[in-house]
Amino acid sequence: MNIRTHMNGHDVEIREAGMADKPVIRNLMQLYQYESTDYTGEDPDEHGYFDYPFLDHYWTEDGRKQEKRLPLLLTVNGSLAGFAFINNYTVYLQPGDDTYSIAEFFVLKKWRRQGIGREVVCQIFRHLKGAWEIRQEADNKPAHVFWRKAIHEFTHGNYEEVRADDWDGPIQIFQVNERVRTTD
Repeated sequence: MNIRTHMNGHDVEIREAGMADKPVIRNLMQLYQYESTDYTGEDPDEHGYFDYPFLDHYWTEDGRKQEKRLPLLLTVNGSLAGFAFINNYTVYLQPGDDTYSIAEFFVLKKWRRQGIGREVVCQIFRHLKGAWEIRQEADNKPAHVFWRKAIHEFTHGNYEEVRADDWDGPIQIFQVNERVRTTD
């Protein structure tokens, strides 16, 4: 996947992260996980590092084929701006070849509140047609606001918000197919 778009005077690129990008995403993951401590309360390990145990799986054959793991790197005007991790792990929907979830989504603070993150997720939804499940942790209130607004805009309100016994926060589910109207 390699998507280029223009948003609010900025060139935005969403591209599949190759093996050479893995250390870059690992570094960005530290920023993401640090910001998450506002609601997770997680501490770094004794080396000052936040571990993300699933990172390597995004570049394995099993991770790519069986779990549909797709690491994406985001740039704005050619500079690093964030990442997205897609997979087919779901807690509400039945997993399948055309079922997707955004496991992690991070945009640097300097690019937030400009529509960039919303444009990125809408582009991802347009390119991966199927059933989508987007989950947020209960205490991550800013994520609730972002995802509800982005999904509502993309689907024109044609989504459901559900709960699952083994997830502590809201879950939005929706279907993307050729009949989805977009605001392009």
